[in-house]
Amino acid sequence: PVPDARSVSAAAAVASLIESHRGPRTLVLCLVSGGGSALLCSPAEPLSLDDLGAAADSFLASGMRIDEINVCRRALEHLKGGGLAAAAHPSAVLGLVLSDVVGDPLEMIASGPTVPPTAPLTADGLGRLLRTYRLGAGATHALPAPVLDALRRAAEDVPDA
Repeated sequence: PVPDARSVSAAAAVASLIESHRGPRTLVLCLVSGGGSALLCSPAEPLSLDDLGAAADSFLASGMRIDEINVCRRALEHLKGGGLAAAAHPSAVLGLVLSDVVGDPLEMIASGPTVPPTAPLTADGLGRLLRTYRLGAGATHALPAPVLDALRRAAEDVPDA
């Protein structure tokens, strides 16, 4: 479940293919399956692959649930959380999804590249995750500073319910 250089290359190739072919008469067919979060890695600026790898290690070591990890991943990468579908606009996008998540929530399978999140990361939610899983600065499973900053910026953009 940890992204590597091949994951970044794959994401760049997918993004390039979509960009060069998108249009109102284009159908983008996506096969989405479990494990896709690590296989399609597109770090948001200024994050690096090393930052995302360290974050994945911290998430896993902390015992964080996969749905919680995916909420964070969506905030840290371009193609997750509906980002792939957004990149394909104005093309039509058809996602064929093979679920590995109980209840089949589309936004959680491979971090939902073809669907917008129904529960984005909020400031309150981020605070709870950082405390519960000891992920804050200086904590047992501390996330890298650039990752914490990116999560905080993403959470600030979403009003708490």
